Amino acid sequence: MREPRNTLFTRSSAGLVTAGVCFAALGCGPQDGPKYRLEGSLGVLLDLRYDFAQVEMSIEQVAVVFARNREEGQDTAMKVTANLLGAAVEADSPLDLAEITPSGAQRGVISRNVFEDPRKTFPKLQRGRLVFRRSPISGETVPGEVSFTFENGTDLASGRTVFGKFEASVP
Repeated sequence: MREPRNTLFTRSSAGLVTAGVCFAALGCGPQDGPKYRLEGSLGVLLDLRYDFAQVEMSIEQVAVVFARNREEGQDTAMKVTANLLGAAVEADSPLDLAEITPSGAQRGVISRNVFEDPRKTFPKLQRGRLVFRRSPISGETVPGEVSFTFENGTDLASGRTVFGKFEASVP
């Protein structure tokens, strides 16, 4: 005996709804891997995801390290270092990473240290800035922003961009 038409429709609809809920749960559930990401065109070529950001400061330089955990150790997905010769770290005062310092070197240096990845350094910057929204104080977290574009050339990162906001711990 055939089932009434609306019963058949209800069973088919229930199957579609169940499949939709399963797909939605897979797409929206917790994702493995790093929690945050730096944006920009370099992200097409390199993994710019990170678990935490940390400020490293000395009298001579300030750096923001974007690191991710792995089973045995950590990877530095990106490290943005600014030479402080002729500059100071002040709240809401951008450090020009492409500026040439009194010593003749570029203020900003971008590097990384990822397990089994030979790329450690990057080309000079065409433009770039690093901004802390508050002065970094030991034991606190400081919000900030970073953005830079590499000079054109033949290197993997040439002409590429990176940018993002962060919350970095200050040891």
